[in-house]
Amino acid sequence: MTSWAVVTTARCPQHDIERFVRHYKWLGASEVFIFYDDANFAWHINEPNVITKVCGDKWFSFNRPEALEIRQRHNATKGLRWTKAEWIMHCDIDELLATSSGTVSDVLSSMPDKVGGVMVRPVEAVYLFPPEEKDIYRTPFFKRFWSSSDQPSVYDAISKKIYSGHYYLTKSGFFGHINGKSFVRKQSGIKRMPLHHVNSSVSPLEMRHMEPRFTLRHYDTTNYGRWKDKHIRRINGEVAVSVPGRFRERQSEFIAHCLETRGEDGLVEAHKIFSTLSEENLIFGINGGFIHVIPSESHLL
Repeated sequence: MTSWAVVTTARCPQHDIERFVRHYKWLGASEVFIFYDDANFAWHINEPNVITKVCGDKWFSFNRPEALEIRQRHNATKGLRWTKAEWIMHCDIDELLATSSGTVSDVLSSMPDKVGGVMVRPVEAVYLFPPEEKDIYRTPFFKRFWSSSDQPSVYDAISKKIYSGHYYLTKSGFFGHINGKSFVRKQSGIKRMPLHHVNSSVSPLEMRHMEPRFTLRHYDTTNYGRWKDKHIRRINGEVAVSVPGRFRERQSEFIAHCLETRGEDGLVEAHKIFSTLSEENLIFGINGGFIHVIPSESHLL
């Protein structure tokens, strides 16, 4: 059986860590690496083969990087070096893998020796009603950016109709990233773990093999309290990123404007825009292929 591991950098409540571990152990991960980005959000997880590390200032061999992506890449690379598994994937704490057929191990076992990286495309969770904490991982509805043949932005026209005046805040309907993540073969020879995908030039192996049996469910818009905290921290500069990107900047400007002009009511309305679709638009999206239905596993309910 082909072994595989997962690595993440997290700052979140304990139950999110426990859910993440539970899900990836259920899928068959032989190791789960969790790097805590904030000592105030560091939890003891009493599970075998779960490796945790608190990343204080002394954790880095250089000054603690301001940009979150640099800290994530540093930690993911540690996971790549430490793992005893044959493959490892870096993902965020709010990203849960799904397979359409076979186990994760089965899919990775089917990779030819020439493949050193397997790309996992994302889908983005959406809701009928603004989710409460208990509802975040229960939705079966996910927006798609990539077609089954790995063509980008194929649902752009549908998403433009659905989001209308707020379409400019999205990437063809996505509020989060559209790249996905990658499994990397430990013996591929790469020196640094990617946050998303590996540049093909760093290894003689094929590092960007697209695997349609894998899907990464991204729960980007959570309940109101957590969504508000995430975006206010971004607006205030408490979460630094190397290159924010124009969509991230547009979103921050829009949310800041909602807060300035309408206060808390404006933020509540913005959260609804980010998290929900009307029943009519949901059906329209499903019929057009933009919305994909993936039932939640029982351990997520």
